[in-house]
Amino acid sequence: MALAAVTFLLTFGVNVAVCLVMLFFMLLGLNGYSESEATYGMGTFAAAGFAVSLLCSLFAVKFIRYLMLRKHRGRAFASLIAVPGFVFLGTLMNFAAMLIGVLVAEIMRNHS
Repeated sequence: MALAAVTFLLTFGVNVAVCLVMLFFMLLGLNGYSESEATYGMGTFAAAGFAVSLLCSLFAVKFIRYLMLRKHRGRAFASLIAVPGFVFLGTLMNFAAMLIGVLVAEIMRNHS
């Protein structure tokens, strides 16, 4: 139980930190947009980033249970595989969410 909680919190914390760094770069990318246009894109990214972080953390916990029960791996080994793997997957998905957020801001710019 403690391993699952530590894995969840570690994966969630790192994914949120990555999301915040990407938010900074998204702010730089949305430099020429008005505030009302950029708000929709940033809101989309914030919601998607939180959902990605939460889902990757939940799947990391499920994956360590899978590794321990089906593959007969140790607890520490399972956590050492799950956390970096789902942080990497979360980073890729957060990058896609950032691009979607910029796309939403561009759509709002063209339809305003």
